[in-house]
Amino acid sequence: MVRRAAASKLGEFAKVLELDSVKSEIVPLFTNLASDEQDSVRLLAVEACVSIAQLLSQDDLEVLVMPTLRQAAEDKSWRVRYMVADKFSEVKLLH
Repeated sequence: MVRRAAASKLGEFAKVLELDSVKSEIVPLFTNLASDEQDSVRLLAVEACVSIAQLLSQDDLEVLVMPTLRQAAEDKSWRVRYMVADKFSEVKLLH
């Protein structure tokens, strides 16, 4: 329940932080939540990806976020894979 709440607010929280903090604190947290054992947490982490991606340069996005997003695209849960497909175009349109 706590991890789900953290994942649901991760994108909003990232928007109020400095870029260095996003890279050093939020991206690792996103990566961790995106590989959580509960698919509901992974699903919310993928949703937060769009907000995080808005803050990063194209190079940072490719290095820091896209590997995790690609991994989520192969998730065992169809809901997570669906969310990746739904949000992928939003992430790519940002840059």
